Amino acid sequence: MVSGAAGNPTGSGVDFGQGACQSKSRRPKSAPDPFPAALRHVCPRPLRRVTMRRMAASAPSPPIATRRRHFLRYSLRGLLIFLTLACVGVWYWFRVPYEEEFKHPKNVVRLWRIGRKMVYVDHEVQRYRRVPFGKPIRDGLTELFAEDGFKIGEERWNEGHRHGRWTHWDTTGKVIREGEYSVGKKHGRWIEQCDESGNSEIRSGYNRDRLDGEWQFVDQGRVVRTIQYERGEVLTIDGVAIDDPLGRALRAGQIDEEHLAQMLTKPAEASFHNAPLKDVIEMVSEIYKENISLDRRVWLEGNVGADLPIRLKEKYLTSGAMLILVLDPHDLAATYRFGMIWVTTKENAKNWVDRTGLAEVLTSPPPEVLPGDRGKIAAAFQRPAQFDFVDTPVKDAVAFIAETYRVPMVCEVGDDHQSITSNVRGISLQNALGALCDQYDLRIRWRDGKTLVIEPQVGTERRRPRR
Repeated sequence: MVSGAAGNPTGSGVDFGQGACQSKSRRPKSAPDPFPAALRHVCPRPLRRVTMRRMAASAPSPPIATRRRHFLRYSLRGLLIFLTLACVGVWYWFRVPYEEEFKHPKNVVRLWRIGRKMVYVDHEVQRYRRVPFGKPIRDGLTELFAEDGFKIGEERWNEGHRHGRWTHWDTTGKVIREGEYSVGKKHGRWIEQCDESGNSEIRSGYNRDRLDGEWQFVDQGRVVRTIQYERGEVLTIDGVAIDDPLGRALRAGQIDEEHLAQMLTKPAEASFHNAPLKDVIEMVSEIYKENISLDRRVWLEGNVGADLPIRLKEKYLTSGAMLILVLDPHDLAATYRFGMIWVTTKENAKNWVDRTGLAEVLTSPPPEVLPGDRGKIAAAFQRPAQFDFVDTPVKDAVAFIAETYRVPMVCEVGDDHQSITSNVRGISLQNALGALCDQYDLRIRWRDGKTLVIEPQVGTERRRPRR
């Protein structure tokens, strides 16, 4: 027996131990031996080699050491924190107003004046709010300061409109004006001082920028004048019922010019001693910078002349109430017509019908008028007009208007027609033409679909005014 045959059960003298198999098949040490010693004599050598190679190929390879890579890890909590902070920042940026200070030239921006006492704004602190894709708008409290730094006003804004309580003081800290706005319009109770001592004041109620309720003038704590309003219309003056066609038009929403509506609410006083009616109308028009037309029917139908003497001495009024007290004793009234205040007889103010044909020119043109021609006329009619005629023949006035405003218009009026005296400013050409045609019994119409013709109204009498 060979001495090394102890580990070989076949007795062949060849060692089929683990070391021999590993050296020939090159199996890794960690791989299990698929052929135990008891079965090696059953499986032929080629088959054992193939089986061991397959098992070695399918065995897991040891881990390979690689370089660690760092990636951004997803965190739901971090994302929620970031979104919360972003939302708070966006809200703060667009909703919280920021301040801007504006310095005014000395003695230019006047806050209040009574007699010789004046209060000027030296600088103010305004607050603005940012708007996405737009310009910043005023929002929040605006503070007004005098030259010495004393606060003389607080004004509140919301979304670019006056909204909230407004309070103004003089340099001694006394309230000179106080009230509230609602979306840019006066609303509610307002109080305003009227003299330097602060002993007289005006108490008024507003409803969306229209006087509503009692308007009172208080002197030394005593009510000396009471005017009852309803949405801009005067109902009574000191308990006496009043007919107010102009205020009725304002209440019905027929007055489009907001500056004219504001003019009727301004304080006024009258001191006329035998002043001609024409001069009174011109003076009121000049003071308030408004067009006031004196209708020719005042002396044609009302049996009064342009030189009618006016006697009135009243204080503590609004301008609208002052016009009523000037005109009512002479059976006259002020109404709204052609974009201006129209002084005429009460009968005409009540039963007036528009015979100028101006509305039909744009709203109901004949079929032969092309849309382009009508559009050109409509655009020309909206241009602001300003002219001053004194005893001007109708043909010359019409030629001047046609050439100045480039309107295809001719005149078919005889030379014996009444000459035109008119002074208008700041109104549209459409309203100016309407006033001229109504005053001088003219009408306007289309001819041939391209030209406007001004001619006398049918059935009117060419009467000369009584001087």
